[in-house]
Amino acid sequence: AIERAITTALEIAKLMPPDEYNDLCSVSAKHISTEDKSGFCAAPYPVVENYDQSGLEVSLEEKIELARSLDQSSRKFDPRVKRVRKSVFEEVSGETVMLDFNGEMIKHRATVFGAELLCVSEQGSDAEMGYDSFSSNYFDQFDTKRMQDVAETAAKESLQLLGGTLAPTMVCPAIFKNSVTAQLLSFLSASFSAENIDKQSSLLVGKLREKLFADCITIVDDGLLANATGSSPFDGEGVPSRATTLVEHGMITNF
Repeated sequence: AIERAITTALEIAKLMPPDEYNDLCSVSAKHISTEDKSGFCAAPYPVVENYDQSGLEVSLEEKIELARSLDQSSRKFDPRVKRVRKSVFEEVSGETVMLDFNGEMIKHRATVFGAELLCVSEQGSDAEMGYDSFSSNYFDQFDTKRMQDVAETAAKESLQLLGGTLAPTMVCPAIFKNSVTAQLLSFLSASFSAENIDKQSSLLVGKLREKLFADCITIVDDGLLANATGSSPFDGEGVPSRATTLVEHGMITNF
C-alpha cells in the first residue's frame, strides 16, 4: 500500500506544473530563528491539549445513562414526541503519528465525546423528525443541563415542523440555522483548497482579491480554534497549525 501511494504521487507530480513555493525547508534550516517569519521552519508546533484520559476512565454504565437521559428528556418535553430513532453517547480516542518535513517524529493525541438524538413528533397523521448533537474533547462538558439542551433542541425542531405547508415563491430575507450555515461552509470548503485551485477544479480559480460575499462575511480556517474537536498542533502534512483568513469582509484573501 505504501509503495502504491508513493508511485501514484510520483505519477501525479509528473503532470503538475512547477511550483516555486513547494519547498517546506531543508534539514539544515530547521534551527532558523523564530524572528524570521519566512517558511514553515520559523513556526514551532503550538501546544494543543485535547486529550481527556479521565473521561475515558468513566464507567460504561454512566455513559449509557447519559444516552438514556437524552431519550427520557425528549419525551418529557412534549407529549407529541412519540418516538426516539436514535439516542447516542459515544467516545473516540486516537493518536496521529507522522514524520514532519525535518524527518522528525511528531505525535498528537485527542479524545472526542459526543451526544446525539433523533426523535419523532406526531400530531394526527403528521410526523416529523428533529435532530441535535453536541461534541467536546472533554467528558465533563456533558452535565445534566447540556444533555437536556440537546434533547429539547431536537424535540423543538421536530415540533416546529409539524403542520408545515409549502410557502409561496417570494424574494425575502432569510435566517439560516447554525447547522445550515455549517452545511453551506462544508459545501464551499473544497473550493478553498489550494490544491484544487492549482488543478483548476475549484469554483474560486482566478477569484483571489475579488469580493464575492457580503461585507458582513469573514471566514477563518483556524486549526487552533479553542474548544474545537478538530484542533491540532499540525495539519495532515505536518505543517504547524495556524489561523488563515480565507474571506475578509466579503473578499477572497487566501486559500
